[in-house]
Amino acid sequence: MKFSVFTASTPEWTPEEAVEHLAAQGWDGIEWRITDQPDAAKPGFWAGNKATVPLTGMEENLQRIAAITRDAGLEFSGVGGYARCDNHADVDRMLAATAALGAGQVRVTTPPLGTAAWGNEPASGKPYPELFEAARRDFEWIAERAAHHGVKA
Repeated sequence: MKFSVFTASTPEWTPEEAVEHLAAQGWDGIEWRITDQPDAAKPGFWAGNKATVPLTGMEENLQRIAAITRDAGLEFSGVGGYARCDNHADVDRMLAATAALGAGQVRVTTPPLGTAAWGNEPASGKPYPELFEAARRDFEWIAERAAHHGVKA
């Protein structure tokens, strides 16, 4: 069994500090959080996290993230992506990034439920069966694209 750390739990470390500390602590791998996050006066798990790779411009950071992960002797347990299943452009970018990193798998999120807010997004107001069917169609597309990229979502 191998153990890894999700970088949401390392808000005060830069990516370079994260791999250094995690390798020194004996972890096997890392799951990089990739999302555009709100700024915060103090680094936190979900805002101002120094170890989070921004989705905007993500492609410019991939070689550096791959190199520091590899050089620290860590494996990729996956990518903690936050692209929504109905945003096919961002999902495809995340799938391509996951393949480029050699991470193998990426998280894809769903839209907010009809009565529940998610992050900065308001509730959709749509009935659950409608949301479910739309998400099912999106994830069928995602499965095909993931296979194209040689990764799992």
